[in-house]
Amino acid sequence: MKDSIEAAAQESKIDIDMALYEKLAEYPDSTVVTKHFSSACYVDYAVPATIFLALKYANSPEEGIIANTMCGGDNVGRGAVLGALLGAVNGMEGWPSEWVDGLLQPPPNIQQI
Repeated sequence: MKDSIEAAAQESKIDIDMALYEKLAEYPDSTVVTKHFSSACYVDYAVPATIFLALKYANSPEEGIIANTMCGGDNVGRGAVLGALLGAVNGMEGWPSEWVDGLLQPPPNIQQI
């Protein structure tokens, strides 16, 4: 996740301070999302908050989605992007089986966990 975000930032010339994200990982998610960035849906706040959660929970999609939900604010907008990022890194195997098995209309051709 970290390498991908750094590469994307280089290509688009977005200034992303990876050291800051690493330092912020020491604090509670709700503190970082609501006080350092913002829980609002404005892109300039929501994107950094989503990147923070994606980096912190790159190997734990379930915890990442739950953490995002607990941060409040526009967690739906962040959650959609966060879920896509975490899913891209972890695949279907990264999601709890009860989240996948409980879908009324699962995506076609997915392997059940």
